[in-house]
Amino acid sequence: NAQRELDGFYAVMAAIAYGHDELALRLIDMEGIDLRKKAKLGMTAMMRAVKQNKFHIFEKLFKATDKLADQDKDGWTIVHHATYHGHENLLKELVELDAPLDMKDRSGQTALHIAVHEEHAHCLKILLDGGADTTIEDAEEMTAIQLCTGAENETEMMAIFRLFAQERNTASGPLAGLLSGLQAV
Repeated sequence: NAQRELDGFYAVMAAIAYGHDELALRLIDMEGIDLRKKAKLGMTAMMRAVKQNKFHIFEKLFKATDKLADQDKDGWTIVHHATYHGHENLLKELVELDAPLDMKDRSGQTALHIAVHEEHAHCLKILLDGGADTTIEDAEEMTAIQLCTGAENETEMMAIFRLFAQERNTASGPLAGLLSGLQAV
């Protein structure tokens, strides 16, 4: 029975990875497969679905497992994966499902840091609108706002941060301090 669980889990992971969506969906419905299991690198089937931008598979896995805060070996959650790959629609859904937006990976980075590193301005906006904390520092004591400096699309991302601050009327506090400390865009 344990071997069947393991084989079933890896079959789900492979089906998702290789684009066999119908097979993945059938396997998810099978009895005896532990869909909460993690692969060798700590990735769950739900993380694999998010990474591959398979929204319909993600939805089915979420209904079966209801786990949004699992982390892989690098500390990445499904929010980190969706942000890194720029999967805007999945990220919107994760925000609506109240997925944790501020979890840190092993280097102390949140999804907001990842959005800036990958220059995914659309993901940055989704995370900010979803309530991501702009004051969290990574292991190098840098906030996502501070990481904008020198980015190829620095102007666009800083404009998003400034608009966010204006919409929230944050004329004072940590966000205002960080924004005023950076060059005016």
